[in-house]
Amino acid sequence: MKTPETPSTPSGAAPGKDAHGVSRRQMVRAGLSAAPVVMALKSNTVLAGATGGGQGRGVTTSAFASLQANQGRVSNARYKTDCEVRTPAEWQVRQSELKTRKFQECGFAANPEGRYGRRVTLGDVLGYEGHDRDTVLARYVVAAYLTALEFHDDRDVLALSTAQCNAIWNGRGNWSPFAGAQWDYAQTTAYFETIYGARRYG
Repeated sequence: MKTPETPSTPSGAAPGKDAHGVSRRQMVRAGLSAAPVVMALKSNTVLAGATGGGQGRGVTTSAFASLQANQGRVSNARYKTDCEVRTPAEWQVRQSELKTRKFQECGFAANPEGRYGRRVTLGDVLGYEGHDRDTVLARYVVAAYLTALEFHDDRDVLALSTAQCNAIWNGRGNWSPFAGAQWDYAQTTAYFETIYGARRYG
């Protein structure tokens, strides 16, 4: 298996080599653990379990973790792979009143000064450029948050809820996606880059 690449793509720039607080080794490890998941999502066996017309990448956090734990091997379980996903790039060009909401007023409390101050809108955050840790994570959570708003926080069709998006940002990428699990920034980023199609595996 080739080493995964994490290019900067229109779906949202991936963290650069100098991402603050995350070692390159952590990011590589998270990427390698995500590789079998991406391969499994492309397999007919997993896609056969999809309940709709999804593109086979919008998985829930629990399904992502299960596939990672099994090195991408598919059991008899039917993983939901058709969650509604809108990438940061898609939201950036979409016309939506939802983007005018204030970042902080939507429950994103971490890093309240400067770039993420009280006047900053969700649309502003989507337009931020850069590969630093906060910029990348902010774009990712805002896209997921807007998608959750669009679908009225319906957990039957979403990969992440608005509350989960808040937890991700407020923990700076460290959060609990489901009972008994704790993800760090690297794992969280690997998940986002998988559902946004930003990771490429040869």
